[in-house]
Amino acid sequence: MLAQTFNARLTGTVTDVSGAALPGATVTATQVQTGIRKSASTDESGIYNIPLLLPGVYEVSVEAAGMQSQVRRDVRLEVNQTATLDFRLGVAQVQTSVDVTAEIPLLQSETSSVGTTLENKLIEQYPLIQRDVMGMLRSLPGVVTSSSIGDARGGRNVFDSTFSVAGGRSSTNEVLLDGAPNTIGDFNGVVIVPALDSVQEFRVESSTYSAEFGRSGGGAVNVVTKSGTNELHGGLYYFHQNDAFNANSFTNNRNAQNGQALPKELVKRHQYGGTFGGPVFLPNIYNGRNKTFFFTSFEGRRERNPLQGLYSIPTAKEMAGDFSETYAIVNGQPQQVQIFNPFTTRLVNGRYVRDAFPGNIIPASMQNPIAREVLNAYPAPNRPGDPITGRRNYFFKDTQDYSRDLFSARVDHYFSEAHRLFGRFNYQENLQKSPIGVVMFSDPVSVLDNFRNFGLDDTLQISPSLSSVFRYSYTRYRANQFPRESLGFDPTQLGLPSYLRDSANVLIHPNFAFGFVDIGGRAFNDQPRDTQGFQQQFVWVRGRHNLRFGAEYRLYRFFPFQVFNPTGSFSFSSTFTQRDALAASSPTEGLGLASLLLGTGNFSFEHVDPLTAYHHYVAAYIQDDWKILPNLTLNLGLRWETETGTAEAHDRLTYFDPDAASPLGNGLRGALAFTGNGNPRTIREANLRNFGPRVGFAYRPVNNMSIRGGYGIFFLPLGLEPGIVTTPFNYTLVADTLTTDYRPKTLLNDPFPGGITPPSTAGRIEDGSYRLNNNASVTLRKQPAPYIQQWNFGISRQISRSTVVDATYYGSRGVHLPIPSMELNQVHSDYLKMGGAWLTERVPNPYYGQFTSGLLSQPTIPRMQLLKPYPQFASPTTANAFGSSLLYNRPPVGDSIYHAVTFKLERRFSQGLSINAHYTISKLIDIGGVGNGAAFTDASALRDIYNIRLERSVSAWDIPQRLVINYALELPFGKGKQFLSNNAVLDKLFGGWTIFSVHTFESGRPIAVGGPDLSRLAGASPSRATVVAGQDPKISLAQARANARDWSPVCNCTKPWFNTAAFSITPEFVIPNGPRFLPNVRQDTVKNWDLSITKKVQLQERVQLVISGNFFNFLNQVYFGAPNGSVNSNTFGSVGVASAPRRIELGAKLNF
Repeated sequence: MLAQTFNARLTGTVTDVSGAALPGATVTATQVQTGIRKSASTDESGIYNIPLLLPGVYEVSVEAAGMQSQVRRDVRLEVNQTATLDFRLGVAQVQTSVDVTAEIPLLQSETSSVGTTLENKLIEQYPLIQRDVMGMLRSLPGVVTSSSIGDARGGRNVFDSTFSVAGGRSSTNEVLLDGAPNTIGDFNGVVIVPALDSVQEFRVESSTYSAEFGRSGGGAVNVVTKSGTNELHGGLYYFHQNDAFNANSFTNNRNAQNGQALPKELVKRHQYGGTFGGPVFLPNIYNGRNKTFFFTSFEGRRERNPLQGLYSIPTAKEMAGDFSETYAIVNGQPQQVQIFNPFTTRLVNGRYVRDAFPGNIIPASMQNPIAREVLNAYPAPNRPGDPITGRRNYFFKDTQDYSRDLFSARVDHYFSEAHRLFGRFNYQENLQKSPIGVVMFSDPVSVLDNFRNFGLDDTLQISPSLSSVFRYSYTRYRANQFPRESLGFDPTQLGLPSYLRDSANVLIHPNFAFGFVDIGGRAFNDQPRDTQGFQQQFVWVRGRHNLRFGAEYRLYRFFPFQVFNPTGSFSFSSTFTQRDALAASSPTEGLGLASLLLGTGNFSFEHVDPLTAYHHYVAAYIQDDWKILPNLTLNLGLRWETETGTAEAHDRLTYFDPDAASPLGNGLRGALAFTGNGNPRTIREANLRNFGPRVGFAYRPVNNMSIRGGYGIFFLPLGLEPGIVTTPFNYTLVADTLTTDYRPKTLLNDPFPGGITPPSTAGRIEDGSYRLNNNASVTLRKQPAPYIQQWNFGISRQISRSTVVDATYYGSRGVHLPIPSMELNQVHSDYLKMGGAWLTERVPNPYYGQFTSGLLSQPTIPRMQLLKPYPQFASPTTANAFGSSLLYNRPPVGDSIYHAVTFKLERRFSQGLSINAHYTISKLIDIGGVGNGAAFTDASALRDIYNIRLERSVSAWDIPQRLVINYALELPFGKGKQFLSNNAVLDKLFGGWTIFSVHTFESGRPIAVGGPDLSRLAGASPSRATVVAGQDPKISLAQARANARDWSPVCNCTKPWFNTAAFSITPEFVIPNGPRFLPNVRQDTVKNWDLSITKKVQLQERVQLVISGNFFNFLNQVYFGAPNGSVNSNTFGSVGVASAPRRIELGAKLNF
């Protein structure tokens, strides 16, 4: 995508009253707000083209020798619009000029693309919970969004990228600001979301758009900012949200005790700002009227976000090691949780079993002193808890302070009618301050984010038929996360050895996880990213051809430095204190807290070096809109683009070469290679054959109807993700905590005996031995380019001056789509029929003697290891061969198919009413999940890499039916209206009221049901269950909703949303037969009504006060979310609430 167009184009024919063409007529478009003019002449067929017009309101005039001139007023041009405006001139008489009333070009009769434009008047009225313009995506046809869109976590704009357009992958859409790139490289996240009051228009290209656009796996969003005009204008505004206005949540009301609901979430939000723009005027120095304009905006936000919830912390007895009163609810009945001594593990009848602690009490002499110190961080319970389990015994309530400042400035200068230059700068800073404390009732990490975007646009008309557009853009996002209280924490304060402190490159409280509320500092990062873009486009109008061609270059950079466990991670699961060391976890055996008290768990230490990663993007294109007939246009385009793989400034990345000879010999193949030093510098080979054709037509059989169709190929963006591959400069040490007979080997008081010693592989290893006898995250250099094919066919009819109806079918087919990951070193699934005993039988190790630790250092190893494609790579555990060892990240093995039909009615604002309604019927089926880079929303790997089609199912974002209706209605009262127009007092009371309403109804999203991975295929079958024959998982929606409202405080769960008897845990060494998403069971349907009511008060001729009230979920409707899909959970099928309670925002704007 180069010069990704945000300009509009005006075209049409000029004829006499008989229909004969008038060549040589002059058509002039004058922008009303600035007085800037642009002209063109008709060719021998009477056709004219005026390209590169800024969106806005125009006056269009036509003059021809001997003919009456004609003027069309109030012609509104939108982002990337090609508007058709035909003129029919009479012979000149006494009256030589004819004025025609306002014209609104609505029919899309020049291009085959499918898209939606939201004009400024609609943007200003739209109720948006964060006043985030990206939230408008929720209401557009063909767009499916995550919950973060328009309500992004902590105001982090980068999560505004998680939306899908026309069945495309989430986070693969192009997002532009004034036509220039506005995304980062690692997961295509959005950088700048300008303040709502600085946005002129907002457009989404949904299907088969022109070759000017690329690097997209779905749609292209173009946000166009406001520019100054010939009049000084501005505004001040303030909006406030307060929990006193809001309804309480369904969950808080449900959890009432003694008839008293839990308190509402605290909300105190203040959002304020202003805009100012006009001609640049320096007294006695410069008058920029009709030439130089400026526009600025500022928005600030200060708030205290609620943090509250019911949590479970250990009782005093449990923290003392007494579990005699520890119970779990299983099938509605209490059962005691038995604690077993891991030091008694022994082999009995082929199983590793343990003895129970007498009285279910761990003796004080066996309790680890560091564990006791860690547990001292817990506060005492502040509520009774559940009567049987004692859980849910602490109610946490606090706030998270948040501030955000946005600033933008834009200057437009017209050197002449033929030469325009504008520059724009945007800046945003967010600061999210989390409550202090190491007990993770809330995320302890505070966030400081900086966003910047600079754009320069130079448009030059070289000749009457040739124009040039050059753009330069720079966008940057810096993320800095830090735990406020524990930053600088010395782990020796807990009794941990000093080598953890001395080896850490960042000091934070170590992380402890043991089944209750986690304790620790969690993470630290400091990660800038930036994108630099150069774009050059030429527009050549020649006869019936409107040609656009050009090229683009982008440099994406990422400076990753993120560390989660710089002072250690200590995880304690129930499996360490359950009866059978290898069995699936059970709610009645073992407890993570008991494992912590014994000091036996999984320990790791992380070291991270900052990296400097980058990749390049290059594209070129040509697009010809060929007007074969006055009513028929062919859209013909071709785009070539390529994107290099990720490289690192100091060549510290690796890739996997499956054909490289292993230094172990014996014909083994497969080794990790380092970039640079004679090898390629990128971890992925650039594809140079990425040609994307675009073909379409637009036919206007009669003046008020258009028929369109098109086809195109679009290549997805590649993520700039150095973190997906293993590099020796970043490493995690994993403690060897169990002996071969599953007894504790290493305890908490000395988790890494001998201290932290960087592995011998912590540097470049050129002989192919890197990560042998270990696991690795890898990528392959040779990969096919992911792409999506799109097609559409639509019919539109303008039924009145301001109303158009449309029916459009559009579809897409994704090919070579990335999925989250797959295990390259998987045993072939055919071996499962041999049984677990045969697979796990220990056989002579052919690599014995070549390693001093790890699985391959043992004289015998499980047969399963030798059956793997690359047996030289092994999970670091010494106990078995079950773990992942070669995790291939983002493999392009997914695909998708999408079909949809949308019926749309659009009435532009006229006579006090605008309506935009659309109803979409669609189906999306895919393999491997929806997402891109780090932003996958369906993070599911493959069950069996030898049978990828097992993963084919309805997509996580398949929504079969969706209806959205929004309308703006100016009430017919007051000055200039139908009623009460002649009474000044009544006009003040009843005049100026507008209602804007958004109604959304959509089918529930698919549900996933899973279970533990017992197939033992390395890295396979995550989150899958087995479907029981003869059982239908579906129950009626009415029954499901009744179950969802039937909540038990004993288990803190509801009755199941579906028939749980239809699923079971898959037996060991069997691939689950359950689908990725259920085909016939869905979440609750979505029903939502957002409402905005505004009152305009004219204080002076040019001063207006607008008072508003925004109501989100106006009727306080409840709909339920995704149920617990874990078949081995004792709350399997229980469901929570997805809808937010009614929220109200009050505000005022002063426009002048």
